[in-house]
Amino acid sequence: MKILHFIWSANFGGIEKLVLGLAVAQMKGNTSPHILIGCKKGELLQSISESGAPFTFAGFKSGFDFSNSKYRKVLQIMKEHDIVHLHTFNPLIAWAAIRSGKKILYTVHGNFNLGRSPGFNDHVMNLLRSLFLKRTDVWITFNSSWAKEMAVKKYGLGNKRQTVIYNGLLPENATDTKSETIAVFKQQNADNFIIGTACRFNHSKSVDRLVRAFAEFSRGKDDTRLLLVGDGSERQHLEELVDKLKIREKTIFTGFSPEVGKWQDLMNICVIPGRFEAFGLAALETMQKGIPTFIFNDAGGMLEVLGNDLSEYVMKSESELSANLERYYIMRRQQDESRKNMLQQRAGIFSFERMVSNYQNCYRDLMQNSNHH
Repeated sequence: MKILHFIWSANFGGIEKLVLGLAVAQMKGNTSPHILIGCKKGELLQSISESGAPFTFAGFKSGFDFSNSKYRKVLQIMKEHDIVHLHTFNPLIAWAAIRSGKKILYTVHGNFNLGRSPGFNDHVMNLLRSLFLKRTDVWITFNSSWAKEMAVKKYGLGNKRQTVIYNGLLPENATDTKSETIAVFKQQNADNFIIGTACRFNHSKSVDRLVRAFAEFSRGKDDTRLLLVGDGSERQHLEELVDKLKIREKTIFTGFSPEVGKWQDLMNICVIPGRFEAFGLAALETMQKGIPTFIFNDAGGMLEVLGNDLSEYVMKSESELSANLERYYIMRRQQDESRKNMLQQRAGIFSFERMVSNYQNCYRDLMQNSNHH
């Protein structure tokens, strides 16, 4: 079975990491994956290149690039595969998938533009995406029940074939590289209480909520540090907020780092403050390490990752987060193995192998069924 995965770019994000991991796993089975990348940019380009997974660039300049030569190029690639698995929407790619006559699977990973006012281009894209998803020859999967509920409402999907396939925790990249920066930070902060997050700094990640809660909690505590791993459009705003709240000397901006796991290992507590997350792979990563991981009650599908048993880690406000950071700060010398085990057991439910298997079953069903209702 030959599967063509489409992602927009090789930016360092949950979708891109997931698709790369999925393709690598599929190469070990009886599936032949190929990654089609919309535009040639992103921090994961080297990782994709080194993975051994076949990939091709479509060469798009923007989401509204309707070049005929690019259309013919992607159409030809699609015709060489059995299933076209789209992980993001692009009008030309969607049209080529339809014209190819191949089986089409579309995974809704989120991106509902919640919390911000949509522009004209957003409205156009939403209309085209809705028309595409309503087609009977397009099968749909979602990475959480929340994402399914939002998509059904937003795109008016009705009674279509819809499957929830939760993301799986990717195997950590076990390289022997030792970052000097991380080693120095670890040495300098051996006795400090470190609260951190790792994400792309954009509007929906709401890192400012963590910054404000930390400022409130850390007042008068010289042994506390805020570790912000990542980069993005909100970086400057966050830098200004840190200065305004007078916590610059306690805050570390690492910038983009491919060694996210090693930074996470240094955190006493991780906070994933994002709103309307379709899934929240970052929360799963720190839970698997047994690190207390806090989220907010508007986190979307991330609430499903924690489940009812870990509701104590779901915050209603910044002040509640600040109070809980205080509680863990006071208890920091105590080892709580039962909480650590609960976090790790919960994370273990979302195994990467299970996700790969669920997609394989989905592909098999897709190949065996001509009626897509």
